[in-house]
Amino acid sequence: MSEILHKLGLVPFFTQQLADTGLLRDRLGRVTSVQRSRTTVICESGERVVELSPVLLQSAAIDRPTVGDWVVLDNSLRKITQVLERKSLFKRLGAGTGSELQPIAANIDTLFIVTSCNEEFKESRLERYLALCAEAGAMPVIVLTKADLVDNADDYVRRARRTQPGVAVETTNALDPNTLDGVRSWIKSTSTVALVGSSGVGKSTLLNTLAGRSLTTTGE
Repeated sequence: MSEILHKLGLVPFFTQQLADTGLLRDRLGRVTSVQRSRTTVICESGERVVELSPVLLQSAAIDRPTVGDWVVLDNSLRKITQVLERKSLFKRLGAGTGSELQPIAANIDTLFIVTSCNEEFKESRLERYLALCAEAGAMPVIVLTKADLVDNADDYVRRARRTQPGVAVETTNALDPNTLDGVRSWIKSTSTVALVGSSGVGKSTLLNTLAGRSLTTTGE
């Protein structure tokens, strides 16, 4: 297995679905963005913008590739011919489609549910995210930000833990990078992590700090 595909999260769950392991050399890739019928895929040979095969174009929306999917390209490396079975899937009802389900993100191992230690914190919101995570098949971790701005962050920790028995809860302080050690412990070399949370809770700051570089802009 190439180092590139390994870093992208390629594990035996996916490789065992391939009848021909020779596909690993150049025809297997992971979806990083979807824009209408054009999809960006990273393969061992690099990033490619590809289209869907006629079969996938005619398939149900839920069966078409989404961000995080592992896909197989045709010999020309211009079209996606197969979407590998997913480990997890976040989905929603498509706008104006009635009951048609649309995929949002696939193969997420861990979902960081980010909320802050202030008036933004709401148990009902956490419960909705936890239900979404359970339905998708990913593991939730509640991340409490801005712990340095309150006198007693432990109260928020207790409230967060009450939303679901056994749920992991980590607290962070943007001024102290050492407080991210607990969050980092949930990130493995081949794991795929996603972040959800309201605007202003510190998702971008958390992402940039974990990455060690600026990946997205932050607010004031």
